[in-house]
Amino acid sequence: ELNEDLTPSATVFTGKPDLYHALQACLIPLFPATGSLTKVIPETTS
Repeated sequence: ELNEDLTPSATVFTGKPDLYHALQACLIPLFPATGSLTKVIPETTS
C-alpha cells in the first residue's frame, strides 16, 4: 500500500476493502468487459 507521497506505507487501509471487492464481484458480470467499471457503467446506463 502506498501513502500520499506514493511511497510504501507501514500501515494497512482501515476502510472496508471486503465490501469494495464484494460490490465489484457483483457488478463485473453485469457489464461488458471493455474497460474499468467506472467508465463502462455510465456508458451503458445512460
